[in-house]
Amino acid sequence: MKLVVDLQSISRDHIPFNTAFLKLLRQAARNEPIAMLCRQDHADAIAPYVADDDIRFLALPSHLHEPPRGRFVRFNEREQHAFVETIWRQTSADHLILLGCRADMLERLRRRPPPVAMDVVLHATLAEGIKWRSRNPLRRRRDMFATLRRRFPSTVRLIFLEQGIADRARPLIGRDTQYAILPHPIVGSPMETAPGPDRHMIKVGFLGEDAMGKGFAHFMELARHAPPHLQLRVEHDQDCTYPAWRR
Repeated sequence: MKLVVDLQSISRDHIPFNTAFLKLLRQAARNEPIAMLCRQDHADAIAPYVADDDIRFLALPSHLHEPPRGRFVRFNEREQHAFVETIWRQTSADHLILLGCRADMLERLRRRPPPVAMDVVLHATLAEGIKWRSRNPLRRRRDMFATLRRRFPSTVRLIFLEQGIADRARPLIGRDTQYAILPHPIVGSPMETAPGPDRHMIKVGFLGEDAMGKGFAHFMELARHAPPHLQLRVEHDQDCTYPAWRR
């Protein structure tokens, strides 16, 4: 059984990527059971898109939800770690796939790896860590930089999305760490072929959280100077984190 774990997506977060990833996984494992552990609101949002792919969803208890970025909420990391370990044991999963994780979760799995193959798909947490690092020596001992430099067991493989990210991250990872590169999968929007009077316009959509680490400032700057034939849109379901968007 393949167990996909997403502890970060809220509601419609990462729907295009997670949908494409689950479909890609189903094509690779046609006859194997696949389950996804995530928040219930994310499971409800993504389930219609993979209704034909036989994906079983497991709900992450609400008290183990990660706080949204930029918000300081009491959060029991150890309890979440223990719950993930319990789930993969109960489901008898022989392949564990993490879709994004914080440095503390990665370090926990590095120290106490499951006795099965484990792939860690790194995206936003890795990209933001490359751009900025705290000067606090206590934080630096436990951040993503320090964790990636340590030695990972042979059962763990890091998955980088796109060659460019892998090229930048390669000097940061340990010499013996296994890694692979996956071209960023994404499903098309159902609006792409929708007829209408604006079908000749060039539509530009922002994919990702509206935060500085995702490049939202560049998108906002483009929107301010966009010519008439460009239509820029943001699908937004939650409280935004980037101040410019609130204005």
